[in-house]
Amino acid sequence: MIMIYPVPSGNFSKKKKKKKSKLPIVIMAILLVLAVLVTYVLFSFNSLKNSREMTEDKVDYLFFLEDQKDIVFIRTDLAGKISYVISFPSISYEPIRAVSTDLENPKEIYSSIEKLFGSANMGFYATIDKNGCKKIAELVGKQSVSTDSQEAAKEIVDALMTHIPGFFEFLFFGESKKVLNLMENDNLDSKSSFRLLHMLNNYAMKFTPLEFLTQEPVKILKYEDHNTHSIERLYIDEKGLRNVKEFMEK
Repeated sequence: MIMIYPVPSGNFSKKKKKKKSKLPIVIMAILLVLAVLVTYVLFSFNSLKNSREMTEDKVDYLFFLEDQKDIVFIRTDLAGKISYVISFPSISYEPIRAVSTDLENPKEIYSSIEKLFGSANMGFYATIDKNGCKKIAELVGKQSVSTDSQEAAKEIVDALMTHIPGFFEFLFFGESKKVLNLMENDNLDSKSSFRLLHMLNNYAMKFTPLEFLTQEPVKILKYEDHNTHSIERLYIDEKGLRNVKEFMEK
């Protein structure tokens, strides 16, 4: 007798396909992201390190205290690893070359400063108004910025030095941008602000007083546009100015 059994449908010779793992794709994506991040970090670091703000020998900073009519001038000397801080009233006047610092805005004042102290490789300037002075005073634990120009300069420098750049400052410029928030009408940016903080916090600093011919301002009657009006001037001592310039050039 011949027995015939039904053959079940389906092909037993074919094995079930395994799903491909997505792990290699995930790993590649992570490596790609890491490569982009590393490239960005290195680019940002080199961009700051090799920028003009960080490589130029002499870079100037001028701050005009709007309410007090005082000027704080800082020359950062990278080669000498020192910053010179000079402060004086905006009514200062150098009689031999007829250079006045009693001008409308910090850009014009800086042009006069260059005539007094010589040009730097780069120059930055800003106005510190009443609100900015209040913020600076708070940073140094005082009610207000001193009315004495020399003391005001020290308070401003102390306030700036409370902002210490961290390791990743070149990425976010957190502390550098806080300095920008203290000022207005300026040409400062994050890199120039970082240069200033870097110099003040890492190298020597010298407060250099500027000498005058008189202790009190001299009142002068000036005739202009068919009108006579009074102005005040503090005459800069030429010998003292020359000594300051020679000191900064050593």
